[in-house]
Amino acid sequence: MWRCCKIKNRLVLFSSLRAKRPKFFLGSSSYSDSGLCPFCPGNEKMTPEEVLVVGDDGWRVRVFPNKYPAVAYGEGGYHEVVVETPYHNRALEELSVEDIATVLGVFRKRLEFMYSDGRVKYVSVFKNHGKEAGASIPHSHSQILGVFFEPVDVVKEREFLEKSWDVSRCYLCSFVEDELKKQKRVIEETSNFACLSYYAAAFAYETWIVPKRHVSSFKDMDKPLFMELASALKGVLLRMREALGVFSYNLVFKDWWFWNKCHFWVEVIPRITHIAGFELATGTYINPVLPEDAASQLRGE
Repeated sequence: MWRCCKIKNRLVLFSSLRAKRPKFFLGSSSYSDSGLCPFCPGNEKMTPEEVLVVGDDGWRVRVFPNKYPAVAYGEGGYHEVVVETPYHNRALEELSVEDIATVLGVFRKRLEFMYSDGRVKYVSVFKNHGKEAGASIPHSHSQILGVFFEPVDVVKEREFLEKSWDVSRCYLCSFVEDELKKQKRVIEETSNFACLSYYAAAFAYETWIVPKRHVSSFKDMDKPLFMELASALKGVLLRMREALGVFSYNLVFKDWWFWNKCHFWVEVIPRITHIAGFELATGTYINPVLPEDAASQLRGE
């Protein structure tokens, strides 16, 4: 069986037989966590000077330029680290909803700062959790990378969403409405967000958290909406932990700061399988778990 992701213009093959291969589930995101952690309180001198701190009696969230940036800070763009908690062994999903909402609010502030530089064309907000997801430090953190160009894949997504705009509705507005009617791939639903096992998921258990009404960006959200998004994100990650055990994952926040016809969403991508030769050779992904089966499992059925 194959499906096409229209937004990303990408084909996905679904093959349950692939799940029977030895060592399908990696089952570990542990580190050899020895030595001083540069992200822990008391070790602030081990990182560049912070550009934003949240908290009065000790920091709750700390933001600073990446010590090993992808772009030269201020010259080629902006690359920042957001340390989400002072607690070394506390994963994002273990934080309170209020603390997660605070992190989301920090994302908004840094997006606003980066886009205030007219040279910045796109800002990516993402999180690598665990070795298999590309994290080099176990202390919970996210990254924000603003660049002076619009990435090719982002252009494809934006152009598709803008071309599919119909009066006051976009592709994702209709997509979410249809998914909620069918209920086949709905994992969780709140007043304003739908947590969906994505119908054309490239990765096993890939989940999208999508606003039900048209929201383009973090800048369109108030504190109650941040709280609700934080609750939905926490709920999805805890469901995945229950179903998969210890696992690595990536979070990708698809924010469209200047593009009102585009629709915000969050991709939650467990990294329990590897991208291999076929994916690299063709751009087509093989997913061993049908989204409908993933949704059922994540619902606890």
